Amino acid sequence: MQVYLNQTVLPLLATEMGARNAYGLVTAAAQVPAFLTMPLGGAMLTRWRPARLMTVLTTLLVSGVVVGALAPNIEVYVLGEILRGLAAGALATATMGVMVTGLPDAWRRLCLAGGSGMWVVAALVGPVYASGVSASWGWRWALVAYLPLLIAARAVMAGRIRDLSLDEGAEGDEAVPWLPAGAMATGVAIIGALRASSPWFWPGVAGGTALVLWSCSRVLPAGTLCLAVGRRAGIATLMWVCAFFLTLDYLVAPSAHDVLDMTPDPDRLGAHRRRHRLVGRRDRLRGPSRRGSRRPTAAAPRWPRPSSSSAPRS
Repeated sequence: MQVYLNQTVLPLLATEMGARNAYGLVTAAAQVPAFLTMPLGGAMLTRWRPARLMTVLTTLLVSGVVVGALAPNIEVYVLGEILRGLAAGALATATMGVMVTGLPDAWRRLCLAGGSGMWVVAALVGPVYASGVSASWGWRWALVAYLPLLIAARAVMAGRIRDLSLDEGAEGDEAVPWLPAGAMATGVAIIGALRASSPWFWPGVAGGTALVLWSCSRVLPAGTLCLAVGRRAGIATLMWVCAFFLTLDYLVAPSAHDVLDMTPDPDRLGAHRRRHRLVGRRDRLRGPSRRGSRRPTAAAPRWPRPSSSSAPRS
């Protein structure tokens, strides 16, 4: 939900803050820390209780969103995105780890299916919610209006796993993928920081992509990127589909706003609401008896039929 929400309001906040040339920087500000902490979520579960970890990460995520909503300039907004990304990356893998290790098989399959389906629901609801709230109250309210629902959902999850504890000795410090996580974050940062007009853009894109692919080869099961037969080929296919899907998603909102001039218009929405209020007031003044009645129409004129005496004679 947060991905679609932030990408929908990105052109609006960039226009207000005069930072339309910083789309890559704003996008990378959230993705870099997310990629840095995403491989570390499983390791965090072995060191802290899942309920406490989820509470702390949710607090950090909400703090980042609030900082972004109150940001007076693009620098403060980027700081909020960094805080949000740090929490979101760890929350993604930590939540998945809790589902895999702390739920029965039936509930685990149900939660995984529901989580997969929510991507489709969020893709439909997220942009509609963000554009509607932005047109009514502004993009800052669009960032925070949904937070009570998020906090309530995370509180219920933390309460349900209060007594869950994973084995702290199941994973040593050497198993934490610090190097691949840093390489992936560096690759994404290089791609996002370089501007398209820079002569170093395409070399930077090639180098950043190479770092991301190398880190994926270290984090994913062996043979995944080579499309090894079996589940590894399915994981690789899912990874590439998600990569292309998210890439297109990052392009939709800026292209619609900057190229096609499609943006929420508060003045047009306000005029539409005022027109509806006037129609409703007029109907109330008419009363219930006249509201649905039709205005009587004049009867058709009746012409006298010609009599037999007035008929022309042959």
